[in-house]
Amino acid sequence: MTLSGRKVMNLSIKSRLYLLAILPIVLSSLLIMLMAYKESNVLNQAQMDMTQIQMIEAKRLELKSYLDIVSPKLKNLEKQGKSKEEALEILKSIQFSDTGYFFGFESNGLRVLHGNTDDIGINMWDAKDKKGNYFIQDIITAAKNKSGYSRYYFPKLNETLALP
Repeated sequence: MTLSGRKVMNLSIKSRLYLLAILPIVLSSLLIMLMAYKESNVLNQAQMDMTQIQMIEAKRLELKSYLDIVSPKLKNLEKQGKSKEEALEILKSIQFSDTGYFFGFESNGLRVLHGNTDDIGINMWDAKDKKGNYFIQDIITAAKNKSGYSRYYFPKLNETLALP
């Protein structure tokens, strides 16, 4: 018999009965706490995922409203026979929210618009975002398919943190 087994055997009957009564309660309490902890983690992750989806949908609606405001201006410029460069100059001057701006690419990945900067003329076709996605190719494909949206992780102008 082991040392711990001898110690239990040296306990009085009353102590053994207490031990037999308390031990299952303690073990079941620990099991319930572990299950509750795991379930709260699952629920927390589900809540974070739902919040992220809602935030992205809100951003999509915000972006759509900005495009709805600008589209009639661009159509009017087209009717007036204005050049692409004149349209780009107008888009260049538009900024929305704190860090929002318009950017644009040719179908080959050549950047023609990047907010209110002269950082244009760079071919970004093979550019990858933080997660390794060819985000310019995804944006161009979404535009060609008229699906309208592409999710990528890249810092905004004058920022370093890459967010969707």
